[in-house]
Amino acid sequence: MAARETAVGEGSELRFSRFFPGAHGTKFTLLQLLLGGGATVDALAETARIHRTVARRHLADLLGAGLVSASPLRGSRGRPRVTYSLTTEGRELFFARYDFVLDSVTRASVRRSGLGRARALFEEAAQICAGDLGFPVSIDAMVGALQEVGFQPELRREKGQRLVISHNCPVFRQARKSPELLCGAFHARLLTAAQDGWRASLRQTMASGAPECIHLLTLDPERGSPSRSGAGSPSGDDA
Repeated sequence: MAARETAVGEGSELRFSRFFPGAHGTKFTLLQLLLGGGATVDALAETARIHRTVARRHLADLLGAGLVSASPLRGSRGRPRVTYSLTTEGRELFFARYDFVLDSVTRASVRRSGLGRARALFEEAAQICAGDLGFPVSIDAMVGALQEVGFQPELRREKGQRLVISHNCPVFRQARKSPELLCGAFHARLLTAAQDGWRASLRQTMASGAPECIHLLTLDPERGSPSRSGAGSPSGDDA
């Protein structure tokens, strides 16, 4: 089973460096070869022009990082052989373009329903996303969940105001195109999806050039006092 070279997307090596900081050209080369399909260690070593033992060592590291998988080679005789393939995480190093799809969906929703209904749709999507995160029952818990998603948030009090500061945006490319929908609707609703008496309003966003995103948390007079356990204060205290 031959390994063949395949063109890769721009920025792939930068994303790869998150798994293996520093110079790891051989590992990256092996991943590139696997874009052409599954291959054995012998085929990969031959195409990459490295020793079989070296290829096996690098593949073991890639397996440990979850970037490749190994499965028994069907019909092989003698010593058991395996085929190495890219996992979903491995493929996303090269062609992770969810923003392309999200941009199309965003424009279609505005074109079909108008900005107001599109905003309601993104708020509903945030509610679904909160459900996928387990509906954290406090702002503190939601901030912890959003840390895993990639927003890098923190709770802060300034002059008696409760703020959520997000130091990163995992949908930054699309947020720059549609800040009202991504930042003002989706992100704001996501912060308070499990908080019956709170709402979040956008103060500033990285999508408009700010160094960080800031949402102000306030009690929603139309929805009454917080009713869920742990929702009494989004910062963990009522002072």
